[in-house]
Amino acid sequence: MLARSPAPTHRPRAGKRAVASVILIALAACSTVPAAWYPEFVDHDLAAEFVVADDGRLPLPSTTRALVVRSLELDPPPFAEHFESAGRWFAYRPGTAVRVHCQLRAYAQNDGRVPTVAEILPGARSIRVLDNP
Repeated sequence: MLARSPAPTHRPRAGKRAVASVILIALAACSTVPAAWYPEFVDHDLAAEFVVADDGRLPLPSTTRALVVRSLELDPPPFAEHFESAGRWFAYRPGTAVRVHCQLRAYAQNDGRVPTVAEILPGARSIRVLDNP
């Protein structure tokens, strides 16, 4: 049997050029990262009351680029939920009183203005701000 030489106990070190190359690449990458910027926004925790129109539809917002719907609770529950190009609506018997609890984040629009609660929930009989987180 032939004798084997022992395994090396150290790893070869990277050359100075390799280390300098890594540092230069990292610096170049950091200089191309865009600035962290988010549009103005307002968080809402809302309770609203609606009366369903004669067509049996209750339109409510869905998440878009300008609005994030974090939660939406309806009492009583709807028969169905529909999404169409015109938006989101829930099916009820006409004249049904519906209580809505929702948590939303509204971002500034193109004009730089954050929409009001009434603009976010059009047609509500009443809207109460429960908390502004």
